[in-house]
Amino acid sequence: MLQATRGRAILGLAGGASALLVFGALLAGFVGSATAPRPVVAAPISRDGASAPVLARPVLDPPPAAPAVAVVIPIVPDPPAAVAPPAPEPAPAQDLVFDDYYVHVPPGVTGPAPVLVALHGMGGDGRGMCDGVRAWADREGWVLVGPTFAYGDWTNPTAVATEEPRLLPRLAQILDEVPAKIGRPVQPKVALYGFSRGAQLAARFAMLYPERVRGAVIMSGGTYTLPLRETTVSGTAQPLRYPFGVADVPSASDATPTSTDYAACRSGSGWEARTTIPRPCLRSGVPTLAIPESSARVASARCCRAYRWPRR
Repeated sequence: MLQATRGRAILGLAGGASALLVFGALLAGFVGSATAPRPVVAAPISRDGASAPVLARPVLDPPPAAPAVAVVIPIVPDPPAAVAPPAPEPAPAQDLVFDDYYVHVPPGVTGPAPVLVALHGMGGDGRGMCDGVRAWADREGWVLVGPTFAYGDWTNPTAVATEEPRLLPRLAQILDEVPAKIGRPVQPKVALYGFSRGAQLAARFAMLYPERVRGAVIMSGGTYTLPLRETTVSGTAQPLRYPFGVADVPSASDATPTSTDYAACRSGSGWEARTTIPRPCLRSGVPTLAIPESSARVASARCCRAYRWPRR
């Protein structure tokens, strides 16, 4: 009995020890499988029946995801478009005074500008004569020249004949000076704009300096000079000296008619009424004279006045 009991106890202890050994082996196998390399797996059998062992690629756990990194791409702006340089500011208007004349240069003048000569009447001055046309000159781009002259008695032919040989060359000299005075070129031929005594001067300048004049505006001249060397009075040839005519003016054109018919003048049939400067012309084949008037009646009256002057 006792022996049987001891035998059972020994068997129980042996069984427990076996169980512990089995459990320990299982536990060791479980832990080792987590870190042990993968076993070598035989490659599949080839067509010829041979097989070759190969190392299988170990299956690794996926790497942890990398943290997100913000990538900053700088935005480079497009280069600015080429900008044309600003246009230069137009030259401002100029008002200049020299000796005995005034000059107005309009704004923005670039090339050779046309010139308007404003000739004042008795008691006037050059700048005042330009006042009425300054806005027009600025708009049209004309240089204004306004001489100031001390006129004498315009009703006295002797006084006129004495002062105009001084005034006319002085006007030509002024026009020669203008380009250098204003620092820019001007057109060589000028337009004349004369009132009263200035109208007389404009007409005579145009007649004696035709190469320098492009046109003239003659307003209320009162008297004028005929571009004739002589006329016939009561059947007698009589010279027309300055300021009545140009008999004693060496620069007068040789093509100027030397006689005219005053009877035709009074009827208006032998004269042309024009708004241009005095100049020789032909009408019906007869040499006659074109005068700066818009009325044939005024033209006739002035011819009669010229007829009376040689008798003074």
